[in-house]
Amino acid sequence: MALGEIYELDGVSVGATAYSIPNGSTTPASITTNGIFSLWVDPVQGGAMTKGDYFEAIVMEKCISGGTQRKVFSAMIGNAQAEPWILPPLMLKHGWDMLIDKIAGTDRAMDASIRGNSTTITEAYSLSAVSVGASELSIVSGTTALQTITTEGIYQLWVDPVAASMAKADEFAIRIYEKVEATGGTKRQIFKASLMDVQSSLWVSPMLHLRNGWDMTLQKVSGTDRNFTASIRRVG
Repeated sequence: MALGEIYELDGVSVGATAYSIPNGSTTPASITTNGIFSLWVDPVQGGAMTKGDYFEAIVMEKCISGGTQRKVFSAMIGNAQAEPWILPPLMLKHGWDMLIDKIAGTDRAMDASIRGNSTTITEAYSLSAVSVGASELSIVSGTTALQTITTEGIYQLWVDPVAASMAKADEFAIRIYEKVEATGGTKRQIFKASLMDVQSSLWVSPMLHLRNGWDMTLQKVSGTDRNFTASIRRVG
């Protein structure tokens, strides 16, 4: 699997208007190149940040192809820095961007790198505005019929709680299940996260190697039933 640096900044001045690294300008991008990509920012080399400087590094993406581009991850970089800032790799495909903007302080010349591999990311399963209530719902089947999937791959779950219009007092559980061992193993919960109250960004899981009998689910814990959009992405 070949790795590369598909976009970079070399000492580019970044100010209060968010600067798109793929576009090389303050014009936002919506990139549909498939791949696993990671953002690296060097606030030392060109920027020489000092006390009072604050910059935000941002990754934007759509949950599904017809969705709205939203913030996935962001990190605040503040004051004098001594090392690069690195975002973990993400499976990107539907309309993504990576940006830097100044929150406070002085405009700085930033170095940045978007690296990874342009490989096919398949949307193995998805939901589009499907109602989720008190009964656990399989994202694989789109119903409350829970699944035991044995298609092997590296998977990543994306959920859009913004499109679901979550409100105060809402709480939803995200669960991932898998069997540790294929022959006679038992499917068990291996990962759980909670979405609570009003949300402002996409939620994304770690990448996981699944193969022996897995499922990914959503379930209302409290509040109002909401219509959720979700994407299960797979390498290849």
